[in-house]
Amino acid sequence: MIEMNDVATQKLFPFKDDFSIKRVSTEELSALMGITPRRIQQLENELPAFREANIGRGMWICATAIQAYIEYRLQGAKQEQPGEKENVKDKLMRVKVEREELRLKEDQGKLVKIGLVHSVYKEIMLNVRTQILMLPWRLATMKMPSSPREKEAMFSGEIEKALQEISDNGHLNGREGQEEGEDAL
Repeated sequence: MIEMNDVATQKLFPFKDDFSIKRVSTEELSALMGITPRRIQQLENELPAFREANIGRGMWICATAIQAYIEYRLQGAKQEQPGEKENVKDKLMRVKVEREELRLKEDQGKLVKIGLVHSVYKEIMLNVRTQILMLPWRLATMKMPSSPREKEAMFSGEIEKALQEISDNGHLNGREGQEEGEDAL
């Protein structure tokens, strides 16, 4: 028999008498079960076995109410488990299908690994940087025309050459995942 003088026991069982009590209030029952008094009322409406534990005016047969609640929770757990297993199976199947679809797209050249994209981007940016940095050197080695229009035409021509060089070198040059005649980016 549990002594109600123990502080921990008093918190767990907030009613004053010992554990052999068969009748408890809604508040005492909710404290024993770890649910709210409102949930007790809901269970009374939902579960016939729980309703049988009510003896009127907010009083309950403790053992009957707790047993009905335990059976209700166990039944709910049994119903959830097969669904969860099926859910896990469905999820696993979906992930496998998605993985195969990605592999197929990669094989078809419709999907490119990020590492390849990064290396191509890095290569292109290095080429752009090189061409821009070479412009002053190219222009410095040329004979400058005296007319502003001729200077502008010369600068424009050199910029266009640099851009064309960037464009010519800005493709994958036979890397994987590229279809023939198609630029990567």
